[in-house]
Amino acid sequence: MKIEEIGIKITKDSKYLEWLKECYIYSKKSNHPSTHNAALLIKNNKIVLSGVNVLPPGVKEKKRTF
Repeated sequence: MKIEEIGIKITKDSKYLEWLKECYIYSKKSNHPSTHNAALLIKNNKIVLSGVNVLPPGVKEKKRTF
């Protein structure tokens, strides 16, 4: 499937690159051991909401022993 077929427009606008970098940096706040995901909700060219996956309250990360 081509990206154009699902309605995503390709752009070289620098603001998108900055938002992508910010999302990547924000994802490092995740305490989940296997995934570090983040998302930004943008409206009118401003970030209105951000989120990152974390372990639920009370769940502690266990160190792996191999």
